[in-house]
Amino acid sequence: MCRVGMPDNGKLATSKTSWAGSSLPSLPLKRWMPKLEVPEISQKPQCRATSAQGVALAVAAYGLWGLIPLYFKLVAHLAPIEVLAHRMAWSFVVLVLAMTALRRWSGVMRVFRSRRLLAVLAMSALLLALTQVPQ
Repeated sequence: MCRVGMPDNGKLATSKTSWAGSSLPSLPLKRWMPKLEVPEISQKPQCRATSAQGVALAVAAYGLWGLIPLYFKLVAHLAPIEVLAHRMAWSFVVLVLAMTALRRWSGVMRVFRSRRLLAVLAMSALLLALTQVPQ
C-alpha cells in the first residue's frame, strides 16, 4: 500500500511550519492533552493506487449521502426515539464485530483503565447523543 507524505525511511517527518511556510503559534496545552506532531505532507502522492482509492471512497461517500433522504422517508412513520435506539444498538453490534475482527480490544481496555480518558469520551458521547434527540 502506498502512503502519501511518507519519506523513504518509513518514519514520519515532523515540521513546525504550516503548509504556507509560516511558523505555527505556540499555544499553551492543558496537562491531559497529548503533544501533537504534524507530519510533513508532500504535494503529490507517491503512487496512483492511493489516489484512485481516495476517489472511489469519495464517490461512495457522496452516493451514500444522496441515499439519506430515502432512509428518512422509509422511517418517517417510526418514533424518533425508536430510530435512535436501533441506531445505537446496531452500531454497538457492528463495533463489537469490528473490534473482534481487528483484534483491537487491548485499546478498549486501556481506555477503561484511564478515568480521565473515560470521562472525556463519556462527555463527548453524551454531547453527541444530545444532538440526536428530537426537539
